[in-house]
Amino acid sequence: MILSSHFRTLPLAVLFASCLAACLPVVADVTLGTDARDVAMGGAGLASGDTQAASTNPAFLADSDTLLGIIWPSVSARLNGAAGLTDAIKLIGNAAVDANEAWDMLKEVGQGPTTVDMSARTGLALPRADLLASAAVHSEITPNADFSNWLKSGMTGDLPATASADVYSGGIAALPSLGIGFHLPEIASLPGTTSVGFRVKPTRLYYSHYIFDAANPDGAPAAEMGGRSYLKNTSVSADAGMTFTPRSSPNLHFAVMVNNLIQPKAMRFAAPSMRFGEEKQLAPRTISLGTAWVDQHITLAADLVDVTGNFNATHLRLGGEYWLANGLALRGGYNTQDGLTAGIGLGFFGIAFSKDAPVMISNTVTF
Repeated sequence: MILSSHFRTLPLAVLFASCLAACLPVVADVTLGTDARDVAMGGAGLASGDTQAASTNPAFLADSDTLLGIIWPSVSARLNGAAGLTDAIKLIGNAAVDANEAWDMLKEVGQGPTTVDMSARTGLALPRADLLASAAVHSEITPNADFSNWLKSGMTGDLPATASADVYSGGIAALPSLGIGFHLPEIASLPGTTSVGFRVKPTRLYYSHYIFDAANPDGAPAAEMGGRSYLKNTSVSADAGMTFTPRSSPNLHFAVMVNNLIQPKAMRFAAPSMRFGEEKQLAPRTISLGTAWVDQHITLAADLVDVTGNFNATHLRLGGEYWLANGLALRGGYNTQDGLTAGIGLGFFGIAFSKDAPVMISNTVTF
């Protein structure tokens, strides 16, 4: 694959992306950049990635021989609810959300229960290592029926006495994280090659919860906020991953990934939260398993994500990729939690579409 062939393929890529977008719902989620490969393949990629996807599994860094390179920026937007994705994207610009931003969210996307996720990352590639800057925001808007009806009416009159809404927002930033990977010495009794990787993440977590009702039409911090605009803490967390390739089948790969093997410090509240109690771990430890078949043109991958159920429900992710002779990759996938996904790739750049994008739990928070 050479760079000039990628640019010659660009018109075809744009045409394919346009056709794909036309077939998807208006509220389809979109991912751009290197993370788009895994998202387009149903979220599967623990055993099928490359050094540009080391945020998914740092064991891939064992094969990195880049002296110094740029990791393509990646941006993902995910929406599940009553609003259009473009309305949601423009609302989230910071990891910490104040009362004005919470009200803006509520007006734009609060006509029904809605969740919004945004994430971004970029970094530098090094020999068997990388430095990544990443950030993600997860917001939940939960109006009751009277509040939703008031919004649908164009906010005619005062807010009804029975109307109420909650806006939760959590954010995580790692600036930067350090990933390293290496091959374990081959042992005659072990029938294959093993790679391991670790990622150390200086982590800052953010949390906010605002309540909107007739007594607080402009929004008020919930009791657990202690009167502050948002809560934050800083700590260190770490991930660990491993891949194994049998000597007898070099196209077959297996992987184990532990996100937040060392968990960041839990968010402790000023007063007990009715939903979470005295504290909440926004970035819990998760264990996931993966396998993949990879050759020059075809990749088939399957991941079992969050087998302990700490982040969400355990679910299966399946995906495939086919590289055309002109350097264009066609991708598709399915997972039991979010449904069908699709996308294209051109070198290290990609774009993925889905009605509900798979959450990449290597870079996000949960409530």
